[in-house]
Amino acid sequence: MMNQYTFDNVSIDKASQDVSDFMQKYKVDSKSNLCFRLTLEEILLKYAKRFGEQAVFELKCVKRFQRLRIELSVVGEAVDPFENDAESGNILPGLVSTMGAYPIWQHRNGKNIIVFMPQKEPFSQTVKLIFGIVAALVLGGICQLLPAETRLAISSNFVAPITDTFMGLLTAVSGPLIFLTVLGAITEMGNMETLGKIGKKLLSFFFVVSILMGVLHLFLMLPFFGLRFGNGGRFELSGLLGLLLDLIPDNLFTPFTEGNLIQIIIVAVMGGVAILMLGSKVSHISTLLTQLTYMINIIAEGITSLLHFLVFGVILDMILGDSFAVVLQFYRSILVIMLVTALLFPILLVFTVLRRKVSALLLIKKVMPVFLICLTTASSSAAFATNVEVCTKRLGIDRKLVNFGLPMGTMIISPGHVAMYMGISLSLAQSYGIATSPFWLILAFIGSFVLASATPSVVGGTLVALSVLFTQLGIPGEAIAVAAAVSILLDFFATAINMFCVENLLIEVSAQMNLLDEETLKSDIM
Repeated sequence: MMNQYTFDNVSIDKASQDVSDFMQKYKVDSKSNLCFRLTLEEILLKYAKRFGEQAVFELKCVKRFQRLRIELSVVGEAVDPFENDAESGNILPGLVSTMGAYPIWQHRNGKNIIVFMPQKEPFSQTVKLIFGIVAALVLGGICQLLPAETRLAISSNFVAPITDTFMGLLTAVSGPLIFLTVLGAITEMGNMETLGKIGKKLLSFFFVVSILMGVLHLFLMLPFFGLRFGNGGRFELSGLLGLLLDLIPDNLFTPFTEGNLIQIIIVAVMGGVAILMLGSKVSHISTLLTQLTYMINIIAEGITSLLHFLVFGVILDMILGDSFAVVLQFYRSILVIMLVTALLFPILLVFTVLRRKVSALLLIKKVMPVFLICLTTASSSAAFATNVEVCTKRLGIDRKLVNFGLPMGTMIISPGHVAMYMGISLSLAQSYGIATSPFWLILAFIGSFVLASATPSVVGGTLVALSVLFTQLGIPGEAIAVAAAVSILLDFFATAINMFCVENLLIEVSAQMNLLDEETLKSDIM
């Protein structure tokens, strides 16, 4: 569809209705459709005021490669409708991007051109993920009838390479996406004072709650392990200090090539602070960041729409490779760790339900896509784009807080991994008859808490963290092999619990800062 209109009120209303009909035809949800129509009308009225009612504009609505594209073209001098001004403020980009449509303005060949890409109502991602899990279990069960050599050949020659390639592609996109999200969130705060206020409240809240959850896990796990008390544990600063120093990247490129999430966030924070300090001298960077973020978001959406295939491949590869066999002898310890960690789910669920007066079943349904992605991939990066979508559109958390708080929460809030490290340490201390003491338990808690956040998100990162922890606790180095196998299995569950904690804590802190839309949280928007 391509039509020309004038800027009088009747034509503006007709153009808005035509676009609304186009989106309705391709099943854009009604709320986004209405918001989009109101936003478009505001843009057209702004241009009408600038160019007059007799000026002409053109609207083109097309569907390309399963994506909707709406292009508004206005002949005349450069006028950015999204630019902040005293009359309307800089609200249009945030409003439209909240609906999932990424507006891009440019002035080309004497025309103001604005491109919107509204999203069609998607097929339930939860359903697709469940289908991928069930399909993998069924096919994996059938493959158990094949000889072990054949299963391993299928895994190593077909399933694993495809899964590793997809995960690498996801990591390649998630790194820049997280970097731009954090960098953009900091620059949008406008000044160092606002950053300090929001950052201090958010990070202090995250740290305090994380410590309380870690202490709870330690006391709940102790009764399940028969420890031999004595003079155990020794403190070696060099190991912990070395791991913490490794969080600082050697250069600006290795965090992205290695997919090191923590280093990427640190680089983004340093860059955001530098931009705020320079102020108006680098004002043009904000526009560039916005456009780059929109571009990366579109790429990420395309990749995450195929996550159910990744989930299918990961689970099938584990079944074919008999990865579960190594850890069966430690099933009791694994069950204890998972049970204790899982207690956070009902505790946080009840807390949010009582505080925000929201339905427990509705809240579970809203966060389930992120939970399933983490549970089946053990990757917070894989779930990042979906998590942003869930937090903003389903939970009603202000995007400004999500863009800053979600990456920070992912880095700081790791109760699942704290429980995993402590549980593995307690289990191995029992198995090897290692003498423990109150000091040993304190070292186990502090080491697990620090390492859960400081573990490098690269291949072998968990092994590095475990070796440092075992040195502190006097656990033999030969235990690394068993611990690594156990941690691979527990990592899936721990990552899912971590993300559930982050989402619930973001709901609470956003409510305290008046950045929560409780109507969206309580509605049945999916």
